[in-house]
Amino acid sequence: MPDLQIPGGKPSRLFVYIKERMRKVLNYKIDIHFNAHTQKRATQILAYMQVIIGLYINNMIKQTIQT
Repeated sequence: MPDLQIPGGKPSRLFVYIKERMRKVLNYKIDIHFNAHTQKRATQILAYMQVIIGLYINNMIKQTIQT
């Protein structure tokens, strides 16, 4: 997954954080549920993470607008 860049050429800390969280969650779940159930679980986790990421970014935008 490519990192989004911010001015200065460094990956955004938000996206580095999200990528690390997703890696940890998926690795943990796949290690625990390594069977036919894994694909379904991974899909559910990704959908859940997308909601969390959306809420987090929405909150960041609101905070930026308010300040």
